[in-house]
Amino acid sequence: MIPSQLAQAEARLGLARAYLLGSLTEIWGAVAETGELSLAQNTMIRLTTTWAIDQAREVVNTLYHSAGSTAIFDNRPFEGRFRDMRTASQQAQGRRPITRQSAAYSLALRRIP
Repeated sequence: MIPSQLAQAEARLGLARAYLLGSLTEIWGAVAETGELSLAQNTMIRLTTTWAIDQAREVVNTLYHSAGSTAIFDNRPFEGRFRDMRTASQQAQGRRPITRQSAAYSLALRRIP
């Protein structure tokens, strides 16, 4: 793997993790005060979670392609992890339509006074 690809993969995961955890921390604090989860907060949870899954999938794809033919054999650990990531990202929360829906809700909520 080219060092720049590894650095970009680490940055991608780190930023996605920071975005997700930062949002969850902020929402947790607000819900602790009010006792309620708003539609905007729920939308943000869905958006940040889906974004983190999407970024993780892209990192795994990059690593998989960089590993070359050593990653494709069933007896290699990477092949199983690649399959697991693909499976997880196909679940409801990891699918890209969720990102589009969450973004649309977020934009709509910002327009509501």
